[in-house]
Amino acid sequence: MLISFWLTAALAVAAPPEAVEWPTIRIDPGRELVWMGSAEEITIRNGSTLKRDFRLEVRLLGLHASEGIHTVAIQTIWKPIDELADAKGGRVVSLELAELLADGKLRRLAVGTDGKTQRSSFPPPPPDRLPGTETALFLEAPAELPAAGSSWKRTATDGPEWTRSLEDSESIRTGRVLRITGSRTQSTGNDRWECTETVWISALKGHMVQLEREMSMRSVAQADGEYKLKTRLEMVREVQLGAKSETFRERRVEIEQVLLLRAAYEAVASDRGNRSPRRFDAVLARMERYRDASAATHSLPWRDSLDGLIRRTETAARGIASVDVVAFASVASAVHPLAEGANLPEFRAKDVAGRFEIHTPKFRGHAIVLVWYRPDRPETPGLLARLQTLKTGLPKGTEVFGLASGSEIAAWRQGAELELGFPILGGGETHDRFRVGKEPLLVLIDTDGVIRESLAPTVENLEKVRGRIRELSR
Repeated sequence: MLISFWLTAALAVAAPPEAVEWPTIRIDPGRELVWMGSAEEITIRNGSTLKRDFRLEVRLLGLHASEGIHTVAIQTIWKPIDELADAKGGRVVSLELAELLADGKLRRLAVGTDGKTQRSSFPPPPPDRLPGTETALFLEAPAELPAAGSSWKRTATDGPEWTRSLEDSESIRTGRVLRITGSRTQSTGNDRWECTETVWISALKGHMVQLEREMSMRSVAQADGEYKLKTRLEMVREVQLGAKSETFRERRVEIEQVLLLRAAYEAVASDRGNRSPRRFDAVLARMERYRDASAATHSLPWRDSLDGLIRRTETAARGIASVDVVAFASVASAVHPLAEGANLPEFRAKDVAGRFEIHTPKFRGHAIVLVWYRPDRPETPGLLARLQTLKTGLPKGTEVFGLASGSEIAAWRQGAELELGFPILGGGETHDRFRVGKEPLLVLIDTDGVIRESLAPTVENLEKVRGRIRELSR
């Protein structure tokens, strides 16, 4: 009897863990999921550390379902925390259309100017924008049912394969969840990219309930070149709008129109032989007509995608060649473009009066002062007056340029009223491209094109810049 007891106990201890049933995913038309969270971006180079903090909002809406394939729209909004009070000026918004299969596989759909879709891939790491979380909202089922402690590999539509492990199954306030860890690495040129994440997915519905992700990139060529991004997301809301409701209809129409307008924008942006401001203006006019004709009532949560697309097209319409916002493409470009000690990135910018265009390499050998600002702020006239005073007392050959982020008409009028002795340029494109962040911002570049100061243009700092320019002129 005793032997039987111990034998039974031993067999119970040695028994392998039971396989966990993988949830079947279903996103009916009109079902909307919302996740909220935060992200911390850190760039390290030349002993300097630059940091940006974001609030994240991810919104998914089921659009269509047929034979186990669900068509969904995913909107991601990155809101820089230090610019939340500045309306939507610093937001980065992305909108994706995708197919979601019952096993959790997510396939991106590209929309053409004719409205037709074709399957494509999500941007691979490192992307040319802030990395999205779309592929973490659902996890593709493993080939075999997993048990606690088991691991498996899965190919990814956005880059190298994942190695994933089922850690355990637990109960939280939203119900039963599966806690899954994952990691992947990739080497591109001189850079090594790594990503680790923990995902809690609903054991009943299959969607992501919580995400903790860490991404890092280190340059082999630069001993101290490193980029880090920590992301946290948590599901906060799930609603069923109703497939026949007016709310769902309006949101679906808004998404369809924005995707068509984006296709028109991308058709011009990708045509390197004829990427003229006039063509961007024509696309911009279409966007504005749609915006003005369609009040955002039930579609309001998705209007951010249209607003973001309009801002991007406005910068492209200024005639600047580079129209993409680059978050990081390598450690070298991940380092903040305006960090002290970095070389000023080459750019072109037009005078707001339309009289001329500057190209920064032409000013090599001159000290340069660049000031990004917004014309619509009440303190701007005083700032411009102080810059005028600074300009008049600088050594010969020193260049001062204002870069207006916002209405160029307002910037032109201010410059004319104050009779400024330095040019005002359109600064919206470089504001996004160089991740200017909080404005106003002054950047001092020496005669070799190296950034020496990057600071707010306060009265005290302007005196500091004046002294640095004198030192550089000796």
